[in-house]
Amino acid sequence: MKIHRSKHKGWITTEVVVSIMLLTTLIGTLAMAMSFTRKFNKYQLVNQQCIAAAQAQLDSITVTGRTIDQETLRRLWPMITVTTEIQTPGEDWQGLELARVRATGRSINRSKEVTVEMSRYFVKGKSK
Repeated sequence: MKIHRSKHKGWITTEVVVSIMLLTTLIGTLAMAMSFTRKFNKYQLVNQQCIAAAQAQLDSITVTGRTIDQETLRRLWPMITVTTEIQTPGEDWQGLELARVRATGRSINRSKEVTVEMSRYFVKGKSK
């Protein structure tokens, strides 16, 4: 009895190997995209926390005339460092003072520094 051999010997094996390679490539690309998204989200979270801390400090100075104490800032934003500088500008801005706030935090395994700087003029005499 004669066995009939096909001219397409190994075709299914080739298709399986190519399919596995494509799936491996897709899964690797998806893993890289998810890693990038995770890092970006961590950076954005720290950025938003810096903005919130700086804005809260400026609002406190504007409304109460005092800065938020460091203990409260550390409790609300434990990973953020907030520094405040209040100065009286020149004669052009009589009656106003300038408050500058810098909020700094670390993101992505503490290797990427995020810094937000904000400033606002307010009525002189309300600050300490």
